Amino acid sequence: MNLKGNHYFALSGDVDGVSYWDNHDYDDQTAKVSLGYKNKSFKTDSFVMPFLEKRRYGNHPYYTRKGVDLGVSRWTKPNLRLSANGTFAQKDYAYTKQQGKDYQIGFGATYLMNDKTYFLGGLNYARDKVENFAGSSSKRIGGYLGWGQIWGENFNSRLIINYYNEHFDGKHYVFTDRHRTDNVVVTNLSLWHNKLSFLGITPRLNWRYTNNNSNINELHSYTKNRVFIDFEKTF
Repeated sequence: MNLKGNHYFALSGDVDGVSYWDNHDYDDQTAKVSLGYKNKSFKTDSFVMPFLEKRRYGNHPYYTRKGVDLGVSRWTKPNLRLSANGTFAQKDYAYTKQQGKDYQIGFGATYLMNDKTYFLGGLNYARDKVENFAGSSSKRIGGYLGWGQIWGENFNSRLIINYYNEHFDGKHYVFTDRHRTDNVVVTNLSLWHNKLSFLGITPRLNWRYTNNNSNINELHSYTKNRVFIDFEKTF
């Protein structure tokens, strides 16, 4: 909601998760509400969004997370946009008296080659620290590359490849001679056609492939395929 000039009041909500119809002990849901300020102009967008997030695992409360999302992006040239963002948060775990903190920072760029082709990429770093529990505390560093394309007049595709390395502070709870280290590659492909939009809502077909290569292969290495449809509306 516009307040005056470039100043806006912003409210957003998000619910995400998975439910297994035959094994609810592994259900995992997260709900997040954000309320804050945005500044929007022709070249620059920025925001400060405090948030409250709650997560349930196995149909039981898992943690409450409070923090703030920050970000800024600017078109430095007609075809080049640079961006930076960060998150700072505190977690309170429901099943124990443990508390934790996490933060992440990222830098990205989008380059428009022409009116049908664009590329994007960036780097990010994240720190997750659980008090007195080094085995669940970690550092994560990675990046992403992407390519978006309009084929003909209305058919769109977007391919994004993410990579990150995550290293845990403490020794593993089973393999006590090792610190867990994961190398993860996530490939996302989205396809959509503008003429399939209805009431301004566009359905998109998505494929996501995840490959986690862990030094504790017995427990943490895996591959996962996910195909799903999402719906997007732009205001």
